[in-house]
Amino acid sequence: MRARGRVGAAFVVLALALAAPCAWGATPADSAEVRAAIDEGNAGFVRAWQTGDADLFASLFATDGALLRPGGGLTVGRDRIRSRMRDVFASVRMTEGTITTADVFLIGDTAYETGFWNFTIGPIGSTTSEPDSGHYVEIWKRDRTGEWKMWRDIGVPRMPSSELPEPDLGPGRPAAPSSPPAGAPSHGAVRGPRRAEASHGARLKAIRFGRLIDGKGHTIQDALVLVDGERIRSVAAYSKAAVPAGAEQFDFTRLTGIPGLIDVHTHMTYWWDRAPGSRPWQQLEARPAMQTLYMAEENARRTLETGVTTVRDLGSFQYMDISMRDLINRGAMVGPRMFVAGYGLYPTMSPFQDAPQAAAGGNADGVEGVLKAARQQIAAGADEIKVYGSSGSADDVTGYQTYTYEEMKAAVDVAHERGKTVAIHSYGPDGARDAVRAGANSVEHAIDIDDGTLREMARRGVTYVPTVDHNRYYAEHAAEFGYDSTAVAGLDAYRARNLETLRRAIHARVKVAMGSDALFTMCGENTRELGWFVKAGMTPAEALATATTNAAALLGMEKDLGAVVPGCYADIVAVEGDPLADIGAVVNGVRWVMKGGKVFVDRTGGR
Repeated sequence: MRARGRVGAAFVVLALALAAPCAWGATPADSAEVRAAIDEGNAGFVRAWQTGDADLFASLFATDGALLRPGGGLTVGRDRIRSRMRDVFASVRMTEGTITTADVFLIGDTAYETGFWNFTIGPIGSTTSEPDSGHYVEIWKRDRTGEWKMWRDIGVPRMPSSELPEPDLGPGRPAAPSSPPAGAPSHGAVRGPRRAEASHGARLKAIRFGRLIDGKGHTIQDALVLVDGERIRSVAAYSKAAVPAGAEQFDFTRLTGIPGLIDVHTHMTYWWDRAPGSRPWQQLEARPAMQTLYMAEENARRTLETGVTTVRDLGSFQYMDISMRDLINRGAMVGPRMFVAGYGLYPTMSPFQDAPQAAAGGNADGVEGVLKAARQQIAAGADEIKVYGSSGSADDVTGYQTYTYEEMKAAVDVAHERGKTVAIHSYGPDGARDAVRAGANSVEHAIDIDDGTLREMARRGVTYVPTVDHNRYYAEHAAEFGYDSTAVAGLDAYRARNLETLRRAIHARVKVAMGSDALFTMCGENTRELGWFVKAGMTPAEALATATTNAAALLGMEKDLGAVVPGCYADIVAVEGDPLADIGAVVNGVRWVMKGGKVFVDRTGGR
């Protein structure tokens, strides 16, 4: 059970946070410090509820008071918190529960935390239990000793499913992309544009694989994976494990299990209906965004069918990517969990217009303009910032640097202060070099990166996302896009240099992550990128790691994604063949896909 309050209070707090005139003065170290304090506080909150420790519960709050509404009561001050919670703990305990921090905003010595809770509680000595969930906002203060303490706690309990509220955490990141936010209707009650079709079955699922590649460097023969809800409970050899009574069982002894794959560069809201005589880009610009969002579920579904259970979507418009992410989280769309960027940031590249023009989202010039645009994406709910650091897209492979180092660094600084990552697009080496200097988390596409920059990428842990395959896609579909033979030759030449740069990056031990740059009809071909990685010199195991452990680390989700180990989300894929011998088993052999403990793809023909 979280603290409960009025819905409006949460919005007021976040509005005040964003409207504050002072600068966001926190450093990245401050952000890490407060997040660590929040993690510790959340763990203490759960532990206090499970053990009935009212003193531990009270210790989480500053002495000058907290606004709490447990059981409908109002308590102010640590002593009264302790007294109130002793009464509550005397009759109720939490049997299990999680707290998910969606985002943290820092202003000086004040931190605003948003997230949701999902608990199961019940009377002591009883076998019955009751779910309790909702959104919350917490205000944390740094005291005179420098320690972070919770100061205000405002909870928004879930609404009855019949009311189907639209979840809203204000300008911060919405409920974690792993599952529908607390308060969203159950799968059978979805009232979205289309009902998401997934197999729920029992809460406990026992999955037997002939071979399991766990994403942590281990291969387990004849493995049993036990899934509890949306998380993995245990992984062991089948001969040493027991299948719990009542668990739903899957027998995939002829298949290999691997972690759910992660594609760190997509554009899933770019949809084309293949109408005769139409062109993808022109149709996209002409169609109303709401229609595009609805139809783009096809892209999301096709991506999930490749075994990609998570994507980093790097650029959309009218915030369709944020809407798609939230609809998938609600269960109203089928697709991978999404980490999204909103509008990508780009400089002015058009002539002056005498007639007034509508403001273009993402358009930003100069350090101040970049700071503002980056803040706008974060305020809209973006999970990361995308910066177009050079020309180059579609049939344009020029790669001229468009943003200065100072402008790139401005985007990086404001993003990192807010706990966001930054992806910088650069087709050429100059933009890539300044992106690395500026502190980007990843560099997308770049060719001809010099040796010194590659060494610096390896030293700093900057991830290279080469996206080799997307130019193969454009070249093969040139007629559909209206590209001539000159454009195709340019695409082919760029791809060859892209592959050579990837070889040099591998040799320099630069961390590489799989990004397809899939859009339009390329969604569903996401994992073809892995074939290029092997061609460039990776082993199949190394190629698989680019779409699992490396990609999860880039997202900052290495404790939750990219591996089949206890505690991680139950994102699991079954493939035909041995991915450690032939990466084609991943590219062409997907037979079954589970995301968050739910089965979305089953081509096994029975269990």
